[in-house]
Amino acid sequence: MKKLVIIVFIAVFFVKLSPLFMSDDSCIFFPSPEGCPDGGTTTSNDYVGLEKTKYTPYSIGGLVSTGGTMFLKSKSNFDLFLSRVENSEIETLNYEGINNSLFAAIDELKKAVNSYSILCGIADKIPYSSNILHLKNYDYKGFQENNTVNPDVFSKVEIYLNEGKVKEVFHYTLDEFLSLLAILEKIKTSVELKGFPDINLSWEANQKYLELGLFGQYSSKVFMDIRNELGI
Repeated sequence: MKKLVIIVFIAVFFVKLSPLFMSDDSCIFFPSPEGCPDGGTTTSNDYVGLEKTKYTPYSIGGLVSTGGTMFLKSKSNFDLFLSRVENSEIETLNYEGINNSLFAAIDELKKAVNSYSILCGIADKIPYSSNILHLKNYDYKGFQENNTVNPDVFSKVEIYLNEGKVKEVFHYTLDEFLSLLAILEKIKTSVELKGFPDINLSWEANQKYLELGLFGQYSSKVFMDIRNELGI
């Protein structure tokens, strides 16, 4: 159970560290005469028939924000799941409570997957705007020197963004969502079979939440810095 204590501690640290996942600022790298509205204006439900949709950066911003919100909600429910499991050291395990928290984490993550699946489909059909060039001129070394970052995670961000691969960032995030979802489903199975979650799987899921959260946070900060520099 000591492993789970560490997991819960890291989860609390993550919440204090990361005020956002990935904002809609990435939409500035796609053409629009009006720029990007704050917070986006669409949700994933607006883009069921992709071939009939007039793609705009508004959809990029809205879907990024929606997916990020669902990811953070999933993380919050997973933290509650871990907390309830940890509390079983003191009180009788609340089986219904841990199930509800885990199911909610899975449900919210599925919504994030849906948003990013649609986002990737839309982004792949839109050419980049000239703003994409600013990603190649961004001071990534300065970012790393001036902020406390996880070097392994930030190196992934730099590799993608220094080459202007915003669409690849979306695809990477979607792949990681799907990988995390698979782990959560395995935890669900372990609870159903054993009445208690697999600790190693719980650690793995929490680690992926943390790393993916940082990846989104670092990417978002770069996008926000460039947007502020451009005055959009």
